[in-house]
Amino acid sequence: DEAVRNFETSSAAAADLAEEPRDEAMVSGLRQHFQKLKEISDAQIRLSDAGDLEGSTKKMLSAARQRRSAFDYAGTFADIETARRGEALRTFDNLRLGLTVFLVAAALFILVIGTLGMLRFERSLHSNVRDQIQKTQTIISGMADGVMLVDEHAEVELINPAGERLLGDASTKVPLDRQAEVYGFRNSEGRRMTVEEIPAAKALATGKPVKDVMVVIDRGDGRRIDLSMNAVPIRDSGNPSGVIVTFRDVTERR
Repeated sequence: DEAVRNFETSSAAAADLAEEPRDEAMVSGLRQHFQKLKEISDAQIRLSDAGDLEGSTKKMLSAARQRRSAFDYAGTFADIETARRGEALRTFDNLRLGLTVFLVAAALFILVIGTLGMLRFERSLHSNVRDQIQKTQTIISGMADGVMLVDEHAEVELINPAGERLLGDASTKVPLDRQAEVYGFRNSEGRRMTVEEIPAAKALATGKPVKDVMVVIDRGDGRRIDLSMNAVPIRDSGNPSGVIVTFRDVTERR
């Protein structure tokens, strides 16, 4: 019930922020996926209450398959936002080049007017970029899954509230080679992960998505949390410039 309430709150916030048909389609697709997953989970509960453990187990496996088949909404949204920013910056660069050539041949008065106009345009463009970043951060903050952003310097730049609760730590500016130490990342065997095993490091090094890696966090008080972690690289001019990491608590499922 709590998961359903959290999802409805988050998806409603995402729907309010979606301005383009593509964003609205992604929100709609996520809602459809969630509804199907909920139907399977409800059927599992009913079978379990009726004492049909075999049927309940089959439904549980169906739910797991349904969850794993989910479209990578977080990674796709990150790619879309990166493309939007890149297009806006390229447009600005082209306009600035044209204005520069024109101003060289113009009189001092035209130079002053053109410079003032360009500065106003630049402020407006940066304001739009900041608005897009703020929207992205708002959506990420409202997600039920944990989200971590690793920048091009291989340091943690952002962790959303759900991620802070799962990790038990809100520390940022943590380099990849210290993530296992700071956040307590261990593999399924209980050994502290090396930097090569951390999903974000793999995605940044290879430029390819890393999916469904099991990461164990030992809170030190006898509690163990199992996380399913995915990492999707953010590309700039074809090269990885950061990583979006998403993770969810799968302790009960395991």
